[in-house]
Amino acid sequence: GLLVLDLTAPFSMGQVLHKIASREKNKEALLSDQLLVLAPMVDEGELWRRVFVDRFREIYRIDPVFRSEVLFNTTDSTMEMGSLLAGDAHYFEHLKTVNTKIANRSPGVVFDLRNIEGAIFPVVEDPQPPVFALPGDYDQQGPYEQWLSQQPMGHQVVEQFEVNDEFKPSNVAKSIKTILGGTLRASNIQTTEDVQEFAELGDGSVLVAVWAGGSAIVTWDGRTHVGINLFTENETFEFAKNFVDTFLNRTTWLSVTLRDEMPRGYGRVVNFAKDMPTDDAGQRFDPHWAVNVVKES
Repeated sequence: GLLVLDLTAPFSMGQVLHKIASREKNKEALLSDQLLVLAPMVDEGELWRRVFVDRFREIYRIDPVFRSEVLFNTTDSTMEMGSLLAGDAHYFEHLKTVNTKIANRSPGVVFDLRNIEGAIFPVVEDPQPPVFALPGDYDQQGPYEQWLSQQPMGHQVVEQFEVNDEFKPSNVAKSIKTILGGTLRASNIQTTEDVQEFAELGDGSVLVAVWAGGSAIVTWDGRTHVGINLFTENETFEFAKNFVDTFLNRTTWLSVTLRDEMPRGYGRVVNFAKDMPTDDAGQRFDPHWAVNVVKES
C-alpha cells in the first residue's frame, strides 16, 4: 500500500488521515501489512508532517517498521522527505538504493540521511538459539595479541557539569579558578607553576594546572557547561574521585552530567592495569577467553 501526503495537503487532512488509520478496524480493512507512507516537507514551519509519519510507526508498532528523514539539498534549496515503510526487513538497503538513484538522476542534488527509527522487536516465546557459541568457536588470535600489546601508562577522567543559572556567581571564570586552586591545595598537589588561564578567545575560559605525575584542565564554554579533564600517570581511582568530588563540593551551582574514565598508554590500550593481573614474575595472565591461540614461547 502507498499513502502520500503531498505538499498541498493541509494540517486538517493529516489529522483526518491519522484518525482513520489509528482505529484498529480501519487498519485491518484499509491498510495492508506492507505500507509506504511519504510526506515531503520544504517549510520547517510544517513539522507536523514529520509527526504524521511517526504516528504510523505507533500504529504498526512491531518490527519490521522503519521511519526515516532524508534531506535532499541543492545549492539554494532543501526538501525533507519523511518516509515510513512497514513489512520490509531490508529497508536500509532499499532506502540507500532509492536515495542514490534520486541523487544520480538529479544533478546538483545531494541526499543527507538525518534520522532513522524502528519499532518494537517482536516477542519470541521460549527462544531456542540454533547455535550456542563459546569463545573457542571464534578466532581469538588478534584480540589475544592486542591483549598482550597493551601498555597502560596513565589514567584519564573526563567530567562534565551543567551550570545552574539560579545560583551561578556573577563571574564564573574567576570562581572556577578559585575553586580549582582550592581543590589543588586540598589534594596536596604542588603544581610546577601557577595555574594558567586562557580567556582571550570566545566567551569562556580554559584553566591548566600541571604537576609532577599529572595535570588538570578545566574548561568553561561561557554559558552552561564546565568540564574537567584530569590525567595522572598512575591508576589512582580514589585520588581521581576525591579530586572531582572536592571540586564539586566547593560549588552550589554545578551538577554532574557526564563522567568517563579510561586508561592511557600505547599498544592499543583499552584495559586498565588492574584488569590485567600478573604473576610474581610480572608475566601477564591470559584472559579466560584466550583458547585456541598461538602463544609466544
